[in-house]
Amino acid sequence: MPRRWLAWAALAVASALTVYGLFHNHLFAQEIWTPLGRQRLLIFAAAFALWTALLRFFRTGIFVAATTAVALTYAVLVAGPLAVAAVLVIVYACWLLGGGRDLTDLCLGLAILVFVLSFAVHARINYIWTYAAVLALIIAVRRRA
Repeated sequence: MPRRWLAWAALAVASALTVYGLFHNHLFAQEIWTPLGRQRLLIFAAAFALWTALLRFFRTGIFVAATTAVALTYAVLVAGPLAVAAVLVIVYACWLLGGGRDLTDLCLGLAILVFVLSFAVHARINYIWTYAAVLALIIAVRRRA
């Protein structure tokens, strides 16, 4: 019981800090929040709430898979298949680099990749083929391990 109370207290504090930060830093007063942008945000939030409610009510077991499929389809339609494929290759390489077992390994692999690539900022190697070679090398080496 105390752990549950502590979790709710932590959630309440985090929520209060978020609301404070939104208003204190005037997030919604920035130029990016045009009337059209606010309208799109509300439409997106309402659509996501409806999607979540429908899937949670009717098909609880397929929520993650269905949401992922819809998000990937939308991303391919908006950004194109090459952009989505590039993100998936990066995610896969980071997952393998971290150990290839769970989500924690993905985060570890991403941290390692970002740390190593932070040194490349100062060199003249920032080309698409350089990054493609690094990712291909990670995938080739870690798949064998």
